Amino acid sequence: MPLMFRYLAALVFFICCMQAGVAGATPPLKIFVSIPPQKYLVERIGAEHVDVRIMLNPGDSPETFDPSPGKLRELTAAQIYFQIGVPFEQVWMETISAGNGRLEIVACCAAILQSQSAGHDNHVWTSPRNALAIAAQIKDRLSAHDPQNAAEYENNYQALAADLRQLDAHIIKALGSRRTSYFIISHASLGHYAAHYGLTQLSLEKNGRQLGAKGLARLIDKAQRERLDILFVQKQHHSPGEAAFVGELGVQVVEIDPLAEDYIVGLQQLTKAIAQAVE
Repeated sequence: MPLMFRYLAALVFFICCMQAGVAGATPPLKIFVSIPPQKYLVERIGAEHVDVRIMLNPGDSPETFDPSPGKLRELTAAQIYFQIGVPFEQVWMETISAGNGRLEIVACCAAILQSQSAGHDNHVWTSPRNALAIAAQIKDRLSAHDPQNAAEYENNYQALAADLRQLDAHIIKALGSRRTSYFIISHASLGHYAAHYGLTQLSLEKNGRQLGAKGLARLIDKAQRERLDILFVQKQHHSPGEAAFVGELGVQVVEIDPLAEDYIVGLQQLTKAIAQAVE
């Protein structure tokens, strides 16, 4: 066969193989999550096999968020929705389910909330120990939908689990030599973090509502006795009582972001801030 014909035959074979590979490729699973930290967990496990969208818009609070019509339209193509227990899910999940009958809704933290030791705090992801349990559920559901890549999901999960255990050890060490176990926060969003590391959060709110005059007076007295001079404020959620509390005690205000998408870096930064407040 002349050289030119051999070249053309090889080229045609190569193009056919490429087309067959594209046609046979499994499209990524379309996933929706409620908050940015979940996106980190799903992408660490699913890698290129998942296309993850976040319901919550940047800067919005899970307590008051309402999805746009465009976001609800995106959900009609999703295959899995991983819940995390935030308030807007309770309001919108029925509508979301009605709009996509094929959507599997996975309550990642139902067991954690049922046996929780953090009062009414639904910010379960702030503890890496909880995140480890959530990640295991994510891995199982991805594997069920895409058994062809189950081994890869397992390997990715094990790598993530090692990082979460290392983060847990880092937090224990960082908080080990503290002067006090109390810290003050405007919005009670670190109850699970505090419960797992022997801390107590003192909040300007109780059950989602601002403290009354008596409750605020007791909090001020506790802060003075414990010599607490930092008030943590969640980036997405400011409390009406912040100004009065700062004016009364003259404390420093430090902004934190429990919703940071880079989960591990976000908790490392949060831990550094907490450690400085309790040292």
